[in-house]
Amino acid sequence: MRGNYAGIGYVYSTGVATLGVGSTDVFISPQPYASWTISTTAAQWEPPSTPGAAPTLTDDQVTAGSYYVWNESNYQADPSTAWVLTTPE
Repeated sequence: MRGNYAGIGYVYSTGVATLGVGSTDVFISPQPYASWTISTTAAQWEPPSTPGAAPTLTDDQVTAGSYYVWNESNYQADPSTAWVLTTPE
C-alpha cells in the first residue's frame, strides 16, 4: 500500500516526504485547500500549523450539531479566523 488506497480523484505522487520517510510514493487525495500540505507522519493533507487543527467543540456545540469548516479566504486575510463554526439550521 502506498499511504492510502487508490480512490476516485486520488493521485499517485512520487518523492513525497511523508510516513516518516524522506521520500516515498503515495496515493493522495486531491488537495482540499491551497494552504494545506501533506503531513510528514501520515499521507493526509493538514492545515497550516497556524492556526492548526480545528478548535475543540464545547458540549453545547456538539449537542447543537455544530462543526468547524476551513475557510481559505479567511485564512489568507487573517489565519486566526480560518476555522469557522457552522451550525445546521
